Amino acid sequence: MRKSLFAIVICSLLGAFSSAWADQSLPSEDEWQFFLEKSNVGLNLDTPEEEWTFEDILWRLADANSDREAVIAAFAEKLGVSREEAAAYAEYIIEVLQFSDTCRNSQPDMCAFRPGIPVYDLTMSTAMQEETGELLWFLRRRICCKIKGYNDEVWVQLAYEHVQAVSLIGRLYRYTGNPYLLVVLLGLPLDDLSYLEGAAAYSDVTMPTEYEGWTLSALTYARTKAVRDKSGKDTLARLDQLYLHKLLELGLAEEAVDEWRHMGRARRATLPVSCLGGKAENDLCPELKAQGSKLMLDLAATYAVTGKEGQGKRLLAGFDATSVESDHSLRLLTRAVTDAFEAEYSPDDLYTYYTRGRLDREPEFPESDVRAFIRSSGWLFLANKLAPVSRTWLQWRLDAAGLSDMARYLENSRQPYRSHYADDEIQTYLDLVPED
Repeated sequence: MRKSLFAIVICSLLGAFSSAWADQSLPSEDEWQFFLEKSNVGLNLDTPEEEWTFEDILWRLADANSDREAVIAAFAEKLGVSREEAAAYAEYIIEVLQFSDTCRNSQPDMCAFRPGIPVYDLTMSTAMQEETGELLWFLRRRICCKIKGYNDEVWVQLAYEHVQAVSLIGRLYRYTGNPYLLVVLLGLPLDDLSYLEGAAAYSDVTMPTEYEGWTLSALTYARTKAVRDKSGKDTLARLDQLYLHKLLELGLAEEAVDEWRHMGRARRATLPVSCLGGKAENDLCPELKAQGSKLMLDLAATYAVTGKEGQGKRLLAGFDATSVESDHSLRLLTRAVTDAFEAEYSPDDLYTYYTRGRLDREPEFPESDVRAFIRSSGWLFLANKLAPVSRTWLQWRLDAAGLSDMARYLENSRQPYRSHYADDEIQTYLDLVPED
């Protein structure tokens, strides 16, 4: 496997810093006070304990106890590491915050992310050796794109050499939705596919980019690789769902239906996928559930639009409607797509559903249904969550009911946009991937 020059440099630096945790001193009292004042943890004290980061844990311990040595000891016990390692982690967290605070509004040379600058050197000696990747992720969250010489491409190159490369870069993919990161991820082992489910969180049919081909190509390759490597039924099901969803999202409806048919009954039966195992993956459950539900609605609409309405009805009839009961938007969208098949509402009622989401004679949306209050409940506005083919199916229903203005609204789709730096970014990531 070919290693980039960047990788060779990192490996040599890691070797040079291998003894950095020996005789680790405590942060000074001034540094400690700075941390308590500048950390954002104090503004988010309602964060559930299972979601606490290293910064969360350290801040809470420091806020409750002025004895720095006792705090470090408790920090070490909480993380299951040595006292020296815990002190090094604390030093790194504080250094990143200081660097971010100093360089936030200006970018003097002293703030460049390069060897000789404390935050860079500590990244190599501490964050790159910390096994979970939490410190490297903290660096990305706190200083990315604000500092001269440091951006996502630099961070990805660091993460690529970390033991948690897939988890870290996958986390960034889910955080940003940047499809070019898939280029890097597919050069890494495919054992952990949690990063690919991140596509569910950033599948936005209202604003596709002209680089979505990267995502589609990556998913095509991943499916082939999963079959070749005999990755298992669950892995293939997740990839199938993502691939079909992306085809529909990009307006490739007939291709999606052809793929659905050719998958065979056994593979079709594994869809829609809802959740995965494990805490990190279960964080994605809402997105995966929504994606799977929209996939079934979009496929049903595709059959209808391509002249096979009966098959669309059968697919919709087999869809478990209870799976969307907890999601306000999906519940209403399911009613909209179902109505397009059944045409059960009068034009007046249909107008009300498409503008308000419910009739006056129907119960109010539950107060617990937060989405009903912070977002529009009208079917017309929710329909932008569906693939173009589903919007066409709803458009036909509106035209037939004499609601042509609404139909025209659904007919207009937003144009893709282009990122001016995307080509260089893709090349940076391609350079990381082994030639074989």
